[in-house]
Amino acid sequence: METKDLFKKFRSKMVREGAIKSFLIGLTVGAAVASAIALATSAKYFTDMFKLWYVAALCAGVAVGVIVAIVLYFAVFRPDTKKIARRVDKMGLEERMITMLELQNDPSYIAMKQREDAKARLRQASDKSMRYVVARPLVVAASIMGALCLFTTGLNVLAAYTDISVIPSEPRQIVTLEYRVYNESCGRIAGESIFRLEKGADADSAVFAEASDGYEFLYWVDEMGNIIGDSPERRERNVNKDMIIYAVFGSLTIVDSNDPAQPYDPYAYPRPDRGGDEKKDPIDDNITDDDNTMTWKPNNQIKDNNTSYYGEYGPEHEDAMKELENDGALTSKHKDGVGSYYEQLNPPAPEEK
Repeated sequence: METKDLFKKFRSKMVREGAIKSFLIGLTVGAAVASAIALATSAKYFTDMFKLWYVAALCAGVAVGVIVAIVLYFAVFRPDTKKIARRVDKMGLEERMITMLELQNDPSYIAMKQREDAKARLRQASDKSMRYVVARPLVVAASIMGALCLFTTGLNVLAAYTDISVIPSEPRQIVTLEYRVYNESCGRIAGESIFRLEKGADADSAVFAEASDGYEFLYWVDEMGNIIGDSPERRERNVNKDMIIYAVFGSLTIVDSNDPAQPYDPYAYPRPDRGGDEKKDPIDDNITDDDNTMTWKPNNQIKDNNTSYYGEYGPEHEDAMKELENDGALTSKHKDGVGSYYEQLNPPAPEEK
């Protein structure tokens, strides 16, 4: 216990020395980590996503530096009694301290006299004669890495808040998406029609195909003429190349009330009245008064006022249906409507006389 008390004044000085060494090494390592992070994230690609990379770099550097300093102090630089004894011996005590520690449990007379001599010399020694021993390269390395850390974090700040980019980013690939009207007089594109997007991004908003009076929207086609959609509203996603998309419009079939010769289209607007006091349907003669269903009379089975067409209806109907099926100008909706109209013309078997 007495030996430890004698070493106490030297122990405090060596503790400070160990702490300084641990701090310098921790500073060097932490500054190196912070510099690497700050420099790596100085590219515009990173600063556009997150502007506080320099804060993250400094926090990471401090955390690493503190951990390294604590571990080094307790594992390497923390002074114990033997380390203090060896250090004190270098002050001119000629290994008296280390020998005293080795013989501290020896009860012999010689060992006892050695301990007394060593303690007497230790009391005379002053802690002021013990100088701090810190390697100059360590101080230089810590200074350089600290300055580098400040420099790289400053560059990171410039990259985050100005147009200066320390590390040139890979140029972003920009693609153009454009919506056009195939037949411009028939409609228009409502909304933004041209988008400049980063490759792989989605369009910022949807567009709408609005038909002009007398026309209707049909479908969207790409530059190759492929139909890619039939909804008036459209929004592209994951655009990977330049694209031009066309909106295609077609004429509406509208019955003109002033033109009685206008062909009847069951899917057009309702046919207007032809005028006059009485509304009369062209096939009123074929409708009964009781159940409003169509019946067939002998005069409906005559062509040229002479020949019955009952026998000719089947082949004519078959040819008409084939022609209708192969007509590419009609939609399936129109084909169904015209086909149902043909079916109404099918006459019943002639009445036996």
